Amino acid sequence: MFYVYKISDAEAIDFAAEELKKYLRMMRPEAGDVKISFNKEKTDGFRLGLMSDFGLDTSDVEDTDLDDIIYIDTKENTGIIAGSNPRSVLFAVYEFLKQNGCAFYFPGKDGEYIPMSATTDARELRDVKYRFVPTTRYRGQSLMHQHPDTDYVDFLAKLYMNTTMIEFKIPVVPTEYSHSLNTENYPAESITREEILQVKRRCEAEVAKRGLQMHDIGHGFIFDAFVNSPTLSSNSYSDENVPDEVRQYLAELDGKRGIHSPYIKSTLFTNFCMSNPEARGKVIDYVCNYSETHSNITHLHVWLADGH
Repeated sequence: MFYVYKISDAEAIDFAAEELKKYLRMMRPEAGDVKISFNKEKTDGFRLGLMSDFGLDTSDVEDTDLDDIIYIDTKENTGIIAGSNPRSVLFAVYEFLKQNGCAFYFPGKDGEYIPMSATTDARELRDVKYRFVPTTRYRGQSLMHQHPDTDYVDFLAKLYMNTTMIEFKIPVVPTEYSHSLNTENYPAESITREEILQVKRRCEAEVAKRGLQMHDIGHGFIFDAFVNSPTLSSNSYSDENVPDEVRQYLAELDGKRGIHSPYIKSTLFTNFCMSNPEARGKVIDYVCNYSETHSNITHLHVWLADGH
């Protein structure tokens, strides 16, 4: 039997413990159950938590919330698996599994290799002593041209990527259910904007579960600040049907106010009149309200000049 003791309280550490349990059960299916509990005193199992709670040195990084340290010091079925922040504890669990033979090649279950032993002895694991600080603070990928997908989010963490961005309020471009660049192999799929928003929220929940940094929006704030529309509707406007009460706030180019974008004629990419204090106030209020009601976001992008 394996024992996993959490000594720090965080959602990502809870998830790290469950991941360790899942893969230990797969690797040693006859070695008994894996018992998880919150206990700062027990030492007869794997101890998961923040390096600071173990009294371990983190002085080689500037900010333990932003900078990741992976720390492992285990012998057989006991020892410390820790990190500088909750997501780093999860990274440390994956590193421990990799050093015991696991491999994660691509997203999804088919991309995993999990070695298995029929031993009934839970102690037959490799001793691991490992400490690693990534050289880059922000590591990840925007889902600009990628399906927002829970398998993809899961794979990011297994590569020790700490950042992702699901661009736009409604990521119609990233989801690419039309398969516009590959119609010969994939027929277009029918999906509504409401369903796309639900996909985004599901991915956000998976990002939060792992303690990853969530970057949001980028393009799209500007026009919505002026139309006071429901979440899903503002991108239905074209330059021809922009209401006059909205047009007054948009940027003037060559004597005309409207949707200006040389590559995509869309409200997602237009500019607003920054010399108009009323327009600036509307954008500020809109951004602040969005930030308040989307507290899962760690980095909110506000791109004020979306067109060339």
